[in-house]
Amino acid sequence: SARDTIMATESTDSRSLYSHGSLHTCMTLRGGSVECDDGGEKLSIVFVTAEVAPWSVTGGLGAVCDGLPRAMAAKGHRVMSIAPRYDQYYDAWDTEFSCEVPLGEATTTVRFFHAFKKGVDRVFVDHPLFLERVWGLTKQKLYGPKWGKDWEDNQLRFGMFCRAAIAATDKLPLGGVPYGQKVVFCANDWQAALVPMYLKQLQCAGEWREARSAFIVHNMVYQGRFPCDPQAEKRLGVLPEILSLMKVNQPLKVGKQKVATKGLKGTEPIANPSIPVLNFMLGAIKTADLVLTVSPGYAREVSSDGGKGAEMENALRQVGIQGILNGVEDVVRPDNAVLGLAETYDADSLDKKKQVKAAMQESLGFAV
Repeated sequence: SARDTIMATESTDSRSLYSHGSLHTCMTLRGGSVECDDGGEKLSIVFVTAEVAPWSVTGGLGAVCDGLPRAMAAKGHRVMSIAPRYDQYYDAWDTEFSCEVPLGEATTTVRFFHAFKKGVDRVFVDHPLFLERVWGLTKQKLYGPKWGKDWEDNQLRFGMFCRAAIAATDKLPLGGVPYGQKVVFCANDWQAALVPMYLKQLQCAGEWREARSAFIVHNMVYQGRFPCDPQAEKRLGVLPEILSLMKVNQPLKVGKQKVATKGLKGTEPIANPSIPVLNFMLGAIKTADLVLTVSPGYAREVSSDGGKGAEMENALRQVGIQGILNGVEDVVRPDNAVLGLAETYDADSLDKKKQVKAAMQESLGFAV
């Protein structure tokens, strides 16, 4: 099968990628390296994401890609996140490194900006398709001109972004040394879904043999479904075998729509019609070395519940999906004295929570 052809380069050896202390962040990659919690091998980990807080965030994706990389860096790994440069971030500096990457059937030049924050290399891909589209509205226009409407070229925008992320990993010198090809890519949601697919292609060509990929699902509702394009193979730069893994008959949007009657929006929901689509998330699930999501509970839900799985539950069951916790900082714990609360509390003193809440309401002028 097409999947067997693409996966032929993959080792069947399963090993622990990392174990993240109290977060129990465990991943297994076939053929990957081993990192023990204390004194083990340290990895080079690259998070590829469309959002990273505080620079760009519309929801949980940006928050996770803020906290989880820092949690990994705190364990001693070398960690980088790569996201689009939607704005002129005051704390990210031009690296003066640029390269040519494919954009559709042509090529384009991308530059990279960099900030080093709390042990993590924060890299931003600079290109007009990001900066000129958003212009500072980094909570509104990342994916479309308005909420609920996508940019028509999103598949090409984020295809170019994934190519740029791989190029930066290989060639961008940070601290004088690039991350190189012995890395673990953590591709987040559909916008980064082409990373494991491109990586598998490179490995089929004998390159990047020491790299591994994990695909992290944050929200099953947004899968990167696009109408099948006869030129998709050329425009996305994928092999026919890879393209076949993405093809499926599904509605363009998850969920149902309401029928309009005489110009009025109806109340009866009906299923959106199925058409031939390219599903970016499906391709990543089938080509990544490991599929993860942001909690063990969500992993169970999306692989067993047809509604929560949004038509992807069968694919997730076939490859297996693991839940990890997402690196929430200890600073937000209510027993942390750094917060400066008049009273701190923990699981054994929840009665004090009422005192803290009352003090907050009073300070804000709310009724107690």
